[in-house]
Amino acid sequence: MEKIFIKRGLILLIISTSGLLGVNAQYEYTTIEDITFRIVEKAKSAEVYAVPSEKETVILPEKINYNGEEYLVSKIKSEAFSNHKTLKSIVIPNNISTIEARSFYGCESLESLDFPSSLKKIEHSVCYGCKELKSVKIGKSVIEIEGYAFEECHNLEKVIIEDIAAWCNIDLYIHNNISSSPLRIAGNLYIDDKLVTDLVITEGTSIIKAGVFQGCRCLESITLPKSLEYVDRCAFWETEPKRINISDIESYCNVIFIDNPLARAGHLFLNGQEITTVEVPNTVTQLYGTFMGALSLTSIKIPNSVKSISENTFCLCSSLEEIDLPENLEGIGGEAFQYCSSLKSIEIPDNVKAIGNNCFWGCFELEKISMGKSVTSLGYGCFALCPKLKDFYSYSQYPPTVVREDLGGLFGESDIEYATLHVLSSSIEYYSQAKFWSDFGRIMAIEDSSTEGIVNVKANAVITQNEGGVINITGLSDGSKVEVFILSGEKVASVIAHSEKTSIQTPLKSGEVGLIRIGDKCIKVIIE
Repeated sequence: MEKIFIKRGLILLIISTSGLLGVNAQYEYTTIEDITFRIVEKAKSAEVYAVPSEKETVILPEKINYNGEEYLVSKIKSEAFSNHKTLKSIVIPNNISTIEARSFYGCESLESLDFPSSLKKIEHSVCYGCKELKSVKIGKSVIEIEGYAFEECHNLEKVIIEDIAAWCNIDLYIHNNISSSPLRIAGNLYIDDKLVTDLVITEGTSIIKAGVFQGCRCLESITLPKSLEYVDRCAFWETEPKRINISDIESYCNVIFIDNPLARAGHLFLNGQEITTVEVPNTVTQLYGTFMGALSLTSIKIPNSVKSISENTFCLCSSLEEIDLPENLEGIGGEAFQYCSSLKSIEIPDNVKAIGNNCFWGCFELEKISMGKSVTSLGYGCFALCPKLKDFYSYSQYPPTVVREDLGGLFGESDIEYATLHVLSSSIEYYSQAKFWSDFGRIMAIEDSSTEGIVNVKANAVITQNEGGVINITGLSDGSKVEVFILSGEKVASVIAHSEKTSIQTPLKSGEVGLIRIGDKCIKVIIE
């Protein structure tokens, strides 16, 4: 500490002799009760410049008198208390609006710190190395905490805030997914000295910014408001809640989750009831990380309004058995269905153009995949670690390209040498020569791959044909999905059966051959 005073003493000496050196001095200095203040004449304010290193307790004044005038103490200058080994406590008045970087750097004995309510920013490394610091209080006016503000504060165990909504909106420095939030170190969040175990995000909050609750290990439940629109990265990393509560499924489905706390909690509750099945409202246009980690989710209905399923949306939904993707879906993001270990089949609609990295990685029960005709791009590891895969139907004329295949094979550890690839007869040559696709044990034309009968059809199902391409089917189970294809593999009609007799209008003409797919299997018909 002596070195700092010597340094600043030299600065004072230079200023006092500025007339000889030709320097125009901008500041004057005064020492009151051993505290040196820098005087800012134009603002009629004083800044805490240096404090003796041997003090254990410091009480900063709100104002000082200098040359018969009153000056408001508004700032603590950088390193004013730096490396004060004996400082245990400090009282900071609420009128101080700036505490500069490294102000309390290395104050190894400092035990608690209440930042004033007037403070807007906690600057870089302000408390770095305060090894005995146990609690900090941060007012709702603080809108930013810069990097390394609380690094090496290993004994920090209590972070006290005034307002949840304000805290959700605080800007933090993030580096390598590690935030500058003191919660990351302390783990315990307090409001008015009460430990927060059931976190209720205030209604009206639209965004939860990056890293704000990282490391908040005291949380047992989190309640999200209807007003929420966006949750940024690392917002809930290293938390351990047991449940996530919501009151409205529509507003929840519209939230963009870069980091979803559900991934840690595993259980999503709607008005007190755990969600096992979901019908997504038709006002929703995309799902973005929405159900990541929902362990109890078994089935979901997605409307045609949804055009995008983004990264991680159903990742870790280990109980998900049934999902019908909407016809208007255009893209599926990386890891969207990763570790959906109960999913047995998936049908990717014709409008989907791209599927992201590791999308179905670790779907251990997945037996059948049907991929629509428009898919042109697949991410690396897209269908990896699907050991029970038996049948892969691709209606794309040419094998889709694989993005960054150097990062992982398309079907790694899926044992496709024992599986069958079903493609259009005109595409067999392309797939049999393409990397990854040629590894299938058998490649068959879709037109010839359906000789084992019809699934989800009653034993007495009868197919008849009338003039005009109308196909009539009786004996279907209610809810059976019926699709009609021409021999090129193009789908020309689709309907869901809702009665004993189902009629399907097709463009097929008399004498032409069509393929009717009901459930898992197909059957050829000739139009009369």
